[in-house]
Amino acid sequence: MPASAVSGQRATCAWRVVNKNRAGRTLDAVAAVSPSDAWAVGAKHLRAFGQPQALVEHWDGRSWTSSVLGRGHLTGIAARSADDVWAVGGSTDYVEERGSRPLIEHWNGHEWRRVKPPIASGGLYSVSMSARAGWAIGATPSRNRNTTHPVILHFAGGRWMKIRTSLGAGDVLSDVFATGANDAWVVGGHSAMVERGPTPALIEQ
Repeated sequence: MPASAVSGQRATCAWRVVNKNRAGRTLDAVAAVSPSDAWAVGAKHLRAFGQPQALVEHWDGRSWTSSVLGRGHLTGIAARSADDVWAVGGSTDYVEERGSRPLIEHWNGHEWRRVKPPIASGGLYSVSMSARAGWAIGATPSRNRNTTHPVILHFAGGRWMKIRTSLGAGDVLSDVFATGANDAWVVGGHSAMVERGPTPALIEQ
């Protein structure tokens, strides 16, 4: 279709604000099962520079309701069904902070339950679930906390496992998408041999 024909058409839909005046709250990711079942995650800060509280918002088709899951900041969410939703993040805003621990939360249709991650420090940024498996990406801090190491987790057989990767210190993963148990893509930035200027893009499968 010619570009002129497309530009001359009037849009049949438009964005509208459905949730506002949420002072002190940040939302970082969203996932939906249906038009009446959607989730958004982020953090709620009770005071400036204070510890974040893991925030979950749920859309039932009419309105959003909020839940706080304790200390933390959730940055990724994936919904496979109404009773199978996964959210990931960290116990602090930044993985380099002392005491930062990765968070994995699971919604079983009735309640959110915290799942023990296979890594002890750092944080997770994004999660993607296929029909039978799942993937999550994040980072762990170095001992002196002046850099981070990328982390890839795989969910299979009912548990999360850390996967070996050839990525090095300073490399950063930012998102993941899974199409099957053994087929997933991650993207981020590659820091190897870069002293100045933009970080080269990174794509892994």
